[in-house]
Amino acid sequence: RRGRGQTTTGWITMLRPAPYLWTLALRHRTQILYVADISFILAQLAIRPGSIVLESGTGSGALSVSLASALRPGGHLHTFEFNAERVVAAKEDFSSLGLAQDVTVTQRDVVSLGFPNVPPKIGEPAAPATANAVFLDLPQPWEVVPSVDRVLRADGHGRVCSFSPCLEQVQKTAEALRKHGFMAVRCVEVLIRNINSQPPVAEYRALDLGNQAAAHEDSKEVPTQKQPGQKRKRSDSNNIDLAS
Repeated sequence: RRGRGQTTTGWITMLRPAPYLWTLALRHRTQILYVADISFILAQLAIRPGSIVLESGTGSGALSVSLASALRPGGHLHTFEFNAERVVAAKEDFSSLGLAQDVTVTQRDVVSLGFPNVPPKIGEPAAPATANAVFLDLPQPWEVVPSVDRVLRADGHGRVCSFSPCLEQVQKTAEALRKHGFMAVRCVEVLIRNINSQPPVAEYRALDLGNQAAAHEDSKEVPTQKQPGQKRKRSDSNNIDLAS
């Protein structure tokens, strides 16, 4: 439009709030997942229309919005958060995005109480072994594994994913999953690398907390640079536990 008293024109483009755009614009009540992790998690959990999914915890709702969008129509997301204020805020966000019918947000300490039984379909009574997939983003996910075993489908097609920042958490969760009969347990680290192939130097920039490595054609050595004052720890990267 042309503003009054201005000689230039400009345009405003209105975009429907897709999950990817919402991830970039939402209020950060907690740390959130971004498109690389979210897309990998949805693919590995085989989220599709009609899926019944359990999530703990809700946090800022970045993953929740993508889960709810992927399981429509016919599916439902049951997401649990122990913080009362975040529960209220998440309900407001889901309602504003038109997802209120697809998501049920409940205040619950899943680590202490476990997952409740949920209905296989809206309007039906709650029952065990109804969830197609379970996602965990908790400090002690291994303590919830017995509850996951109870609510996940028993036909061998249910899947669980745990997102953890520390390898110690991953190890404990993997041990608990195997103990309860889960198969195909594996750990995955999702990284994005931008590759500049311009000769004569190929630079590999790893988007992992600022660490960069440059590989030169005239040398086999790969120098590693760190940001000033930054220390590399084993817990710097996020790890995803997957099992079915």
